[in-house]
Amino acid sequence: MEIVLYEAKRDRDLIAAGNTEAFSESFPGLSVNQESVAAWVPPLSGEDGATFTAVTDGVPVGFVTVTRMWFLHVPQASVDAIYVSPDHRRKGVATALMRVATDWAKVHGALCLRLDVSIENESARAFYEQLRFVITRLEMEQWL
Repeated sequence: MEIVLYEAKRDRDLIAAGNTEAFSESFPGLSVNQESVAAWVPPLSGEDGATFTAVTDGVPVGFVTVTRMWFLHVPQASVDAIYVSPDHRRKGVATALMRVATDWAKVHGALCLRLDVSIENESARAFYEQLRFVITRLEMEQWL
């Protein structure tokens, strides 16, 4: 497996699958607008963000999107999306993707790497805790 920069032609279907699954898990009972999923274009490599793809035998099997952000003049980075195709989970792909996201954040001056995870996604929460992420806030929503 290798981790490479995002390439639209190669990675578009994987990104759409990941975003569709993430939407379904985050908003149970709501249908996803496939046009919105298809229109989402991850940031290319640059100062403000990058998307990296895990590729095995020429096939994309996972991706991570990391962006730079600021809070009160403190440089941070955010994992905006991470996805590994079901048949490649628990094989080190997500760990490798998070390592690349962490490295990107450090190179771009971030003092903190943050992410959001659904409270119901216990396996993802356990994975992030193994990577030394800690819960620092609680986000609340009201559906209208």
